Amino acid sequence: MFQVNDYIQVKTGVKDPDNTQFDLSGWQGRVLETEPQENGELLVTILWDSITLLAQPKDFLEDCLLGGYDFSEMTLFARELEPATKRDTEEDRIFALQEIQDATFWLDAGEQGKRIQAIEDACDENTDILDVWLDHLIQNVPLPVKAQYMGDSNSLIKEGDAVEITGFSEVQEIYGVIVSVKYKDNWQEFPLGSLHIEEINENTQALDDYLVWFAEAG
Repeated sequence: MFQVNDYIQVKTGVKDPDNTQFDLSGWQGRVLETEPQENGELLVTILWDSITLLAQPKDFLEDCLLGGYDFSEMTLFARELEPATKRDTEEDRIFALQEIQDATFWLDAGEQGKRIQAIEDACDENTDILDVWLDHLIQNVPLPVKAQYMGDSNSLIKEGDAVEITGFSEVQEIYGVIVSVKYKDNWQEFPLGSLHIEEINENTQALDDYLVWFAEAG
């Protein structure tokens, strides 16, 4: 019978008890606790190891996060498990958890979080996320858009002044997406992060998504 800290793997054909579309065959981990049942069965709570964690399907992670489940552990019946050999360290597991949490940060933030996560998922090591945001905004935001300037007041413009976003210019590492803005009869350029969008609707939703993301990323 399994004991705490034993290493186990899930037998072939075992499904996630909360969502049977996910096949757990071969998933491995360490026994956290056991709980005998009145009918003689034994429930076993497993902490998944780093290799299993990093191999979990994205759909599984999303299902756990949106459903309020812990993707890092699971409780199964002892009859669904078999002995296995340790294949990582606790440090490996902690690193894997952090990597997953970083990669799925936005998934539990509702529909907006899903949209922001999709932008992050579109990046790879050769693509800057600001460039992805710039392309996304150009493709999805009809212009002009009414906004308010919320940056520092100066001789040209004051905080709270009404402006119109008329174009998307470039990206800068520190300031993010830079936009062209019409203020009175003049055109200037400001970081999008220094503006407040007057009305959030289907046409300006992508702007609000960016501003929420930029505030967190900054």
